Amino acid sequence: MTATENQVRDIRLYLIAPETGDAALAERLAAVANICDIAALLLPASYAAASKLTAEAQKAGIAALTTADNLDGFDGAHIDGDLTQFAIRRRTNPEAIVGFGGVSRRDDGMTAGEAGADYIAIGRLIPNGPALPLDARIDLLSWWQAVMTVPCVSRAEDIPEAEALAKAGADFVALAPSLWTASETTEGLETLSRRLAEITAGETLEVTS
Repeated sequence: MTATENQVRDIRLYLIAPETGDAALAERLAAVANICDIAALLLPASYAAASKLTAEAQKAGIAALTTADNLDGFDGAHIDGDLTQFAIRRRTNPEAIVGFGGVSRRDDGMTAGEAGADYIAIGRLIPNGPALPLDARIDLLSWWQAVMTVPCVSRAEDIPEAEALAKAGADFVALAPSLWTASETTEGLETLSRRLAEITAGETLEVTS
């Protein structure tokens, strides 16, 4: 789960799973993977590595990440807001993907990046209190994309917000469970996939012109 180091981003999706899921959710993930380019799936600690959703993600080539302490069976972990826990997880799982979120200041993101974060999340990916306002996330994403090489992600609660985050500089756009888990979201996901491709194509033209 990496971003390119050149000026053109290949913007991908980062799905967030609901607190509970069943076989139907695994089937839904398979359907979404057929219409979207998905880099990762973040599973709350309530999911076991042996869950059908975890297995379906890995079958589709999607990195299965967890918020749990035990990474066995997962591809990596995500930690929101706790740099100490992040450092422990990074040190004890050197081969795993380890991302750090809850970033609201440049210094925190840079600290996590220097400590080996595979990506940083602007704002929390798992809500815990008021969300970082969209305009603040956009400002931080734009700065991060301009000066840093560590990939960045931020969470969207609706399709317009997802587009705004992508335009601002997100390498990965995280989708709240409500944006992908129901079949009624398919049309919105198809629209978003087209828009992400258009954003990438526009940046490609700017670089090559």
